[in-house]
Amino acid sequence: SAFLSYKISKDLSPDKDQYGKGAPGGVVATEAANSATTGGALLPMLSLGIPGDPIVAVMMGGLLIHGVTPGPAFMLTNAPMLNGILGIFLIGAFLLLPIGWLLLPVFVRILSIPKSFLTTFILALCIFGTYATNRELFDIWLLWVFGFLGYAMRKGGVPLSPLVIGFVLGPIVEESLRRLATISGGNFWGFLIGRPIALTCFVLILAMLIGPILAQMYRTRSNEKRS
Repeated sequence: SAFLSYKISKDLSPDKDQYGKGAPGGVVATEAANSATTGGALLPMLSLGIPGDPIVAVMMGGLLIHGVTPGPAFMLTNAPMLNGILGIFLIGAFLLLPIGWLLLPVFVRILSIPKSFLTTFILALCIFGTYATNRELFDIWLLWVFGFLGYAMRKGGVPLSPLVIGFVLGPIVEESLRRLATISGGNFWGFLIGRPIALTCFVLILAMLIGPILAQMYRTRSNEKRS
């Protein structure tokens, strides 16, 4: 969501050259989407029993351990718990701004740390986290391979966001397509046309993908006519 919001904000902004250099629009769009992701992933988990991301899946596992089953009946059987969860998110939303203001000097101090020390610390954390996941040295070799691949892509001017998004969303897309094929009996278009919500989501996704291309073509033609 953060990558997509950044891209849409950049495509619609008249100051595209400032993006990547600390443009306020890019920062606001990215952080707003990042903050909204948890709530958006929590809704299908509470209402349908389908976690929206790995973090919410862990929360769902904790609820199941305690004998609480998320789903359509959750609002009826566990209304006090639901109100508590929503209340915590509401309080967190109100506290986000003052906590951010209070910690702003700390974040500024972090930016003053020399890049050599900061990069070494981040690299150590990456190696430790990679090894701690499966305790396999092969994972660390993969870390180095993809690290050099990302460095080469950045030097070559190839954007990294599509690779990251594809790597993260690839398994989720495959699982969702298999679920869709099972539910629709292989009739994908009939499933979309017969369900307004699914059709609306599909149209919005197409608009987000095609809209920037059409806008760029329109701006190019306008510049050609002026010249």
